[in-house]
Amino acid sequence: MPARGVVGRPWPVRYLVQAVATVAAILRIRPSAVLVTNPPFVALLACAIARPLGIPVWADCHSAAFDKPRWRRFSRVNLWLLRHASGTIFHNAAQQRRYGHHARTSCLVSTDGMRDRAGAPSRRTTAPLVVVPSSYEYDEPVDAILQAARLLPSCSFVLTGATPATVLAGAPANVRSSGWLPDGEYHELLACAWIVVCLTTRDAAMQGGLLEGLEHAKPTVTSGSPTLREWTRGVDGVQLLGEHSGGAIAAALTEILADYPAWEQAAKAGSATALARARAELDDLRAAVSVSAGRAPASPS
Repeated sequence: MPARGVVGRPWPVRYLVQAVATVAAILRIRPSAVLVTNPPFVALLACAIARPLGIPVWADCHSAAFDKPRWRRFSRVNLWLLRHASGTIFHNAAQQRRYGHHARTSCLVSTDGMRDRAGAPSRRTTAPLVVVPSSYEYDEPVDAILQAARLLPSCSFVLTGATPATVLAGAPANVRSSGWLPDGEYHELLACAWIVVCLTTRDAAMQGGLLEGLEHAKPTVTSGSPTLREWTRGVDGVQLLGEHSGGAIAAALTEILADYPAWEQAAKAGSATALARARAELDDLRAAVSVSAGRAPASPS
């Protein structure tokens, strides 16, 4: 579970603190079920502590669980945990198809806790603002985004998160970093955006930035990977890229800006579609967790 004082710490320290906090919470609260992000393998500790107490443990496998270099070497541990956890949560359909047979039972939660923010008052800036949710991981084509910014000097680009100094050193004048923002300020920034851009070179990755853009009903540019192409089928207001070049990104942004009112309406429809999917996925998850805990499933929301 989240623990105070771990933001900005090296990842081994963060994971150790979170493991201790999770075990302490299980022993103190004695919940009816435990859902633990995996990896890191805090779920192993949760299984060791919770299962003897009769508490089901669900492994929440994020989309990097099997293909991020840091975790790939632990694939056997991951699969062992899937077989022994009460259930597994997958965040994209491709990974559920590939690894779901290892799990006792599994649920797909591709929408990752989306909230309806589309009804909030619009605070869109006067000049076009492109917000780029970023974590600066190995799969994010940041250089291509900077090249797109050079091609579109009339647009402002904001990179979120702790932008490395090397990235800012090579950025054009119309690019700035927001730095790390509290959740409320982060969503205020998204509310001001015209377009959200979130890209990955990985084939089996969902994009949190895509979900956040749709939460705010913003036209969104994302990668045309198999996973994202499958997920966005029937979701309007999303532009899929065929390649990660500065020219392709700039062309997609120019196309949206040229007919922005139509794209804005499409994004509102896409937001409604995605939120309906989110509610259905969470209802399925609640029902499955209730069954694993020996309770009758709750009525759908």
